[in-house]
Parts: sequence; structure tokens; C-alpha cells
Amino acid sequence: VESGVQDQVFALDIARKSDYRSVRAIAKTRGLILSPASTKKVVPIKAFFHSTCGGDTETPAQVWGARYPGFRDRGVDCPFCTSSPRYRWEALVTARDVGDAIASAVHRSVRNQDRAMEGIVQNWPRGWQRFIEPRQAVGMKTSEMGTSTRAVTVLVTLQNGSETIDLPIPAPRLREWLGPGKIRSTAFEIKNLGAAKWSLKGKGNGHGVGMCQWGAKTMGERGIQMAKILKFYYPDAVIRKVW
Repeated sequence: VESGVQDQVFALDIARKSDYRSVRAIAKTRGLILSPASTKKVVPIKAFFHSTCGGDTETPAQVWGARYPGFRDRGVDCPFCTSSPRYRWEALVTARDVGDAIASAVHRSVRNQDRAMEGIVQNWPRGWQRFIEPRQAVGMKTSEMGTSTRAVTVLVTLQNGSETIDLPIPAPRLREWLGPGKIRSTAFEIKNLGAAKWSLKGKGNGHGVGMCQWGAKTMGERGIQMAKILKFYYPDAVIRKVW
């Protein structure tokens, strides 16, 4: 378990460190799960959530390349998270930032035998290995957009001497490589600033799948009940009592 964006940790000392409202909510929802509405089999969905969607949520298929029960083929429009401090953001990246991120990811994948990385490099042109170690990016642009405002693929141009090569990289992976604390989401536009620098202007914070926490917070503050909030963000799921 990691104490970062991969996992979230809840303190064991509930009585001392937890808000009484959290404890009460846990007690009131004991035994309730979200289950796919399309099947009679009572199984929990993978209830993804994130900080701020930035206006619309995304599908698991667009982010991770896999479908999950309980999710439709497109996300939902969310007008509730505009008060989030991460609703809009901007990050500056340099040629060295991008080159280092790609090189480090390639080296890690070799050490860890990353099968997902193998699928990425299969789409790269032959001879791409010669362009990794110079760690010099000279171009970056979105080349494919999803059903929401999020980028699906980013085309990065690397240079080695007088030669260049274009590498298509899944936007969620590039965000991970550059740092999710810097690139807050994949809902961004890329602007070339010249001098081997780019501005990424984006909306939202997180992968964008499932429940938008800032949106759910606003809905709750407006008096919208838990069941309606969950139905809004997981429209193809139903609440079931299992114990």
C-alpha cells in the first residue's frame, strides 16, 4: 500500500483521528455495495473515484484500455466541481523534462518487465531505442482526443543529432511519467512556448473515472442524498444490501 495517488490510507485510530460524520456514514452504509444494474448477480463494481473531473468524467476504457461493469461508453457531464482549487491548472515542461521522463520509464520497464510498456513500444517506429538516451524532446502535441475533453494520445518528437522520430504515448502514461502532482489530469491543451518549452493548460485533478469528489461534496452541501449522488456518477450501477 502506497501513501500516494496509487492507494489511500485510512488511520486505524478511528476514535481519535476521524471526523464523527465519517464514522456515522460508515455505520449507516454498512453492507451496502454498488453493483452493476445490467446483471442479477450481486457483485461490487470497481468504484473508481478522483479529486476533480473538470466538467466531465471519463470511461475506464479510455484511461486503462479495459471495460468495467457499471460504466457506460461515455462519462457524465458534471457542473458541480468548479469550486475545486484544481479545476484549472497550468504546468510548464521543458525538453529535458520530457526526455528524462521517457528515458526513465523505458529503463524502469526493462527492470520490472512491464508488460504494459511492451504494448506501448509496439506502436513506436523501428529504431526508437537510438532516440531515448539523448533525452531531447523537440516537439509535443495531442494527436488523439477521447469522448470527453481528455487527451488519449500525445505525440512526442525526440531528436538524436540531425534525426527525429515521433513516438505516440498514451496520455495517462505520459502524465504518470512526468508526475501526476505536476500534470494534474489528461484534460489539457499543449502550447509550444519556443526555446524547447511547452505549457500544458488543463482542468481537473486525477484520472477522471467514476465519482468526482469535489462534485460529490458540492452535491452533498446542496442537500442531495447519497443514493442520488452515486446514481449520478455511476448511472449503470445500483445500490444493493448484501449484509
